[in-house]
Amino acid sequence: MTRTLKAALLGATMLAAGPALAEDPIHSELTGNDVVVGAAKDALIQVIQPGVHPYPAAGDEGFKQEGATLGLTNIQITQSNFDPAAEVANVQNAIAKGAAAIIIQAVSSEGVVPAIEAANAAGICTVAFVTQPGSSQEDVYPGMKAYVGWNEFEGGRVAGAALAEAMGGSGNVVIIQGQLQSAASRARQEGAESIWAEKYPGITVLATRPADYDSAKARQVMQDFAQRYGEEIGGILAITNNMGTAAADALVGTPLQGRPIVSYGGQQQFLDYIKQGLTYGTTPFAPLAEAA
Repeated sequence: MTRTLKAALLGATMLAAGPALAEDPIHSELTGNDVVVGAAKDALIQVIQPGVHPYPAAGDEGFKQEGATLGLTNIQITQSNFDPAAEVANVQNAIAKGAAAIIIQAVSSEGVVPAIEAANAAGICTVAFVTQPGSSQEDVYPGMKAYVGWNEFEGGRVAGAALAEAMGGSGNVVIIQGQLQSAASRARQEGAESIWAEKYPGITVLATRPADYDSAKARQVMQDFAQRYGEEIGGILAITNNMGTAAADALVGTPLQGRPIVSYGGQQQFLDYIKQGLTYGTTPFAPLAEAA
């Protein structure tokens, strides 16, 4: 197969209003050599997603669409319930099933490393999607064939700058995190904190708390923040859009309604909330196209 898989660290821009981005799969024009034939088309391609969440769900559609385009007949998708132990078991199971390739969006960037190294040693083609194994998000992990995703640190800087500007350059921020074992989640926060330190020294982080990418947990975290800090809170950084919309819901009818909420993802509900003045801005992601 001559088609080249291009791994890209994509930059990020801030989307503050407007319709959802189109997500048609983007790839180079196919030639006759790109469609898989023979035994290769039936080879197992194991996709391992972190858990049930709108972002991986959109990515699943990208995998299916591109697999059909290429003539692949055995793409299997599983998820790890945001559990590092289940993630390792999924990789081990893929090895045992004789997978030709593993595409993984890691729950635990460091925890999955031994399993990925075992897959590489078995001669399996491994590709990271969104979150890389290991502590660094700058380079493809040794032995893996590619990484497809965003530059999460730079995205964090864009989001952090947007939130600071919405707050007039100073004030107190609370952060609703995802899972801290994810290097991507950490990088988003680190990027925001770096731009605040460089250009907005008047921004202070009151508190950070993980909500495991779960809307119900994020709503509870925001309620706890509001009860503890009240009108000291000047802005909210949410690591994913579903947690940002949950935070906005928690503030409706309170003195904090309308406080700027900045997030990551570009989900339609979050965009609708921007138009309604309930959230402020988001970095737009394209999970379907990334997966394709």
